[in-house]
Amino acid sequence: GFDDPVNPDEVVHPDAAATPAVPVAVAQVSETLLSPLSGRVLPLSAVPDDVFSKGLLGQGIAILPDRGELRSPVNGVVVTFLPSKHAVGILSDSGAEVLIHIGIDTVNLNGTHFTSSLQVGDRVRSGEVLVTFDAEAVIAAGYALITPVLIVNSDDYSSVQVLAGETAAMGTPLLALTTTKQADTL
Repeated sequence: GFDDPVNPDEVVHPDAAATPAVPVAVAQVSETLLSPLSGRVLPLSAVPDDVFSKGLLGQGIAILPDRGELRSPVNGVVVTFLPSKHAVGILSDSGAEVLIHIGIDTVNLNGTHFTSSLQVGDRVRSGEVLVTFDAEAVIAAGYALITPVLIVNSDDYSSVQVLAGETAAMGTPLLALTTTKQADTL
């Protein structure tokens, strides 16, 4: 009975049985994308193409570039690069599927005014030049340069948050991808 020695590791606090351990969801930024362009930041809803403006390819932001240079927003591998050189898909080292589409309907230019030696399978580093383009010539040919920057696998993240203000400088934080993970119990 009462004379048994007490092991302190076996003592249970009276309230412990009433409070079960509960896992806690903790949001954490899993990746920050840097701006691949410099220019004016616009919501996707401002893109004059329903595929982008309605978020059918994923969440993100659009940039109206002020110069003709596209840089990688992440470290990763090129998974998509069209012969027209107007769109680049990158799988980041952290698992984000990033799609950058320079201009609207610019596929119709068939690569005219775009320059790049990029190839599918190339490893890219954040800030590396991916594509250069003649912005004035693209506009003179009748195409809008508004450029969606999308997270194709947005559903893998609890949020895609815009970090830039009205303008973005190349290489500055643009999007934060947040995941929700189960932390240890309380």
